[in-house]
Amino acid sequence: MPEISTVIITHNNEKNIERCLASVKPVSEEIIVVDSYSTDATPEICKKHPEVKFYQKELTSAGDQKNYGISKTSNDYIFSIDADEELSPGLLNHLVVNREQFTKFAYTFRTLNHIGSEPIEHGLWYPNERIRLFRKDKGLWETGVLRERVLPEPGVKPVKIPLHINRYEFSTIQEFRRDSEEYARWWAEHKLEAGEKAGALSAIFRATLTFLRSFFIKLAFLDGITGVQVSVQHTRETYLKYKALRLQHKHG
Repeated sequence: MPEISTVIITHNNEKNIERCLASVKPVSEEIIVVDSYSTDATPEICKKHPEVKFYQKELTSAGDQKNYGISKTSNDYIFSIDADEELSPGLLNHLVVNREQFTKFAYTFRTLNHIGSEPIEHGLWYPNERIRLFRKDKGLWETGVLRERVLPEPGVKPVKIPLHINRYEFSTIQEFRRDSEEYARWWAEHKLEAGEKAGALSAIFRATLTFLRSFFIKLAFLDGITGVQVSVQHTRETYLKYKALRLQHKHG
């Protein structure tokens, strides 16, 4: 397989970036970090690693940051990972042992979210399969302001690898709650700008569907009390998104 350039985006990730860098070094011939002008120790930590090529760019969207990082790479294959993530031991071993077999245009891996150190293996967060490894001439990151994804060229069918990347975005359920409240407001603003509307009962209807899917179909309760809390928060986020869209359209 050709050599790999790993692209990492960061913003105030001093607690996580060292772990992320350590996990990708064994499979990366080049590591590009694009930092959104962190005010903590993230830049200093990155600059301690001579193999890291460190850049800073004003944040517009996550997709823009990742595409900027790709523009700085010198290899054909891109591995994309965020600073609060790491390769699981199983995925790292698979990439090392089977390196020569990775010759397709794009590969998806699963994402295993954590609340603190507790994995959330059910509910809406898992398996969350996403393209992470791809040829840069066959796809780029979507540049919209909402949650991003790789858009492969037409006809490119990703190969699914059922191994996961660990994600440590939230230390507590309270952090997830605050983030989802902010995301709901942000989501509603951008949906309103796009001309979308929400009916009077949209918030209740969609929140109910979210809970049924998360709790009963995706079995969130199997992750114990934390899984239940995550499921409830996903339901609440859905309710807040459509309630905010309804109110903003009504008073816009």
